[in-house]
Amino acid sequence: MNAVTRSAPTSSVAAGTAPETAVTRLVIGVLSLTGLAVGLLAALVDAEVLRALGLLLFCTLGIGSAPWQRDARIDLSTRLAYSVVTSLGVWTIPSVLMVATQVWHPLAVFAVVATITAPLHVLGIQRSLEAGAGVRVQGWLADAAADPRLRTALRHPPTWAVAAAGGLLCLIAAMTHRHIDPGFGGYLTQIGVVWYVGLALVLLSIARGRHSPEWALALSVVTLLLVLTLTPSLVYDGTRSQSAFKHVDLIEQIMTTGALDAVMDIYDVFPGFFTAVAWLSAAMGVDDPNLLAIFWPPLIGLLRLAVLRHLFGHLLAGSWQRWVAVTLAVLVDSIGADYFSPQSVGFVLGIAAFGLALAPGAPAARQAVLFVAGCTVAMTHQLSPFVIAGVLVVLAVLRQVRPWHTCLLVLLPALGWVAANWSVISGFVSLDGLGSISNFRPPETDEMSGLDRMPIVTLSVVGLVTGILLVGAFALAALVRGRRDLRTWALACCPGVGLALVAANPYGQEAIFRAALFGIPWLAALAARWFSADSPRRSLLLPVLITLSATFLVSSSGLDGLTVTRPADVAAVRYAMAHGGDDYAIVSIGIGDLPFTLRPGLVRVGSWAVDVQSEEAVALQADARVQWLTQQLWDGYLLPTDRTREAVYALWSPSQSYYQAAYGLQRPESFAEFRDALERSPFWDVAFARDGTVMFQFDGARYAADAS
Repeated sequence: MNAVTRSAPTSSVAAGTAPETAVTRLVIGVLSLTGLAVGLLAALVDAEVLRALGLLLFCTLGIGSAPWQRDARIDLSTRLAYSVVTSLGVWTIPSVLMVATQVWHPLAVFAVVATITAPLHVLGIQRSLEAGAGVRVQGWLADAAADPRLRTALRHPPTWAVAAAGGLLCLIAAMTHRHIDPGFGGYLTQIGVVWYVGLALVLLSIARGRHSPEWALALSVVTLLLVLTLTPSLVYDGTRSQSAFKHVDLIEQIMTTGALDAVMDIYDVFPGFFTAVAWLSAAMGVDDPNLLAIFWPPLIGLLRLAVLRHLFGHLLAGSWQRWVAVTLAVLVDSIGADYFSPQSVGFVLGIAAFGLALAPGAPAARQAVLFVAGCTVAMTHQLSPFVIAGVLVVLAVLRQVRPWHTCLLVLLPALGWVAANWSVISGFVSLDGLGSISNFRPPETDEMSGLDRMPIVTLSVVGLVTGILLVGAFALAALVRGRRDLRTWALACCPGVGLALVAANPYGQEAIFRAALFGIPWLAALAARWFSADSPRRSLLLPVLITLSATFLVSSSGLDGLTVTRPADVAAVRYAMAHGGDDYAIVSIGIGDLPFTLRPGLVRVGSWAVDVQSEEAVALQADARVQWLTQQLWDGYLLPTDRTREAVYALWSPSQSYYQAAYGLQRPESFAEFRDALERSPFWDVAFARDGTVMFQFDGARYAADAS
């Protein structure tokens, strides 16, 4: 047997004893009840921020951990994995049922959940104290105070202190660079050298922390995650993705009406994410879920770290190697699927399912949690359940998962949900492209004649691919070294499941990104095997982490100018929603994503639908282009029966100006001239203008009078 396999112990739900887990249960119980108490007291005195933070802590940690507080055998990694799945399940399953039955009472459900979970934490605290948790904590404090190494540590800071210092520098830099207007390069070109020094210190603490206790390693990696995800949340005024607004808007619809009614039925049949966040927002007392959307990447990122550590605990030997794998998984994932979306939850549940399935034995609790994960992800995302089940099938075939039918705990809920909603889902299923090589091609945008893409577009793609290839190269080296080990081959085969699904259906040309997303953890696990704590190869880890950080930052933030949601764009869309009546249209006069609603009433008119971005139209002078747009709308799009529409708007945004310049579609000055020409036109009035964003309203009556 390969040496790597012999030295890779797996954690187990039976690995702990009451004294060993007593402190863990005590800390979790105290934190959970403190969050609940702070949240409820803050609600009484209308302290909105404290209420939101306290109840977020309770809903995230307290609800999920409560059922497992009485079990002293569960180690910390497994306990956190159980807690993540249980929390997401409690957020999702009851809220889906409420929306399905049109009985929306989120606070009543929260009261029931809190009433059940709070006593469980009280009991857990009591049992942990009986097991000696208080004595152990007092002993640790006394030993630390008397230990002469404490003075030495103050003179020579340990790795955790280096990470903390780096994180503090990054936080200071972010807080002193608020309200950045994203452009090409995003915050990377504006935040200053202090932030980069802080990031370097965090990376150093991870690379040099092989002799550190696991809590110190965890602190370093958590700090890295927060540096990478919390910084954009602090420096920008909007979310990292334009698509986040439509999700926010659907959640607001649930919060105000208790129902989900999207113009695309696929959102209605996979409502889990939207109902869950609507319930969470109501429990926290948050009226604007956009605040959750902005800070969603660090929140879902922390849950992802917990389940990644649990997964790697079954695959790798030693705490340092496991946290190295977590670090690699974080740094190579610049795909951006952690934004405010169903996919972000589906990915976390998928990783949790893999770790639960790989755990030894088949205790009823683990099977139950895995089934909850399967039910939750089935209600949340279309593709994720089948990727998860496919990976579990591969692991079962290669004798890594027992019993073999474990995959059914995920597959059966997914198939049942699809069957129940087949009338809608069938419209999105097609086998026409089965096996086509074009399925693996990402979305393409062709440049206009005489224009070229900006280098940052190429750099962002190169950054993503380079990061994956670099980790893939180390994974290949580990595969060669462990080629006689069946588990090594099993890990290498798991990324192929996503590729197989891409071959079956391109999922709107985005499936290749989903396949890469679900393949990253397995590549990271293999690559981490190459970096043994006792091998000279570990000296390469720091330059590798620095390289991956560079590729991550360029890939994830290089195009922030066109991906970050601008509050003015959101306000413009909300203006149209408020003033457009029951039937209105928004014409996107540029190319690129913008925040849009999926509620009934809006008709989205893409720029290509009115030929405003055709080469023929772009070649015209600005005033002639406006005439072209108006005529195309009147004659080609707005049929006589549609001309009574209450409102037709045209949205001009700096985000689209950045997009068109980046992809060689139109020069910024040409797009600005088009805006100015719209302002001069007698048939278009400025209805809304803020921070560079302009919403024009079409005067159909005036145009009809002029045409006659």
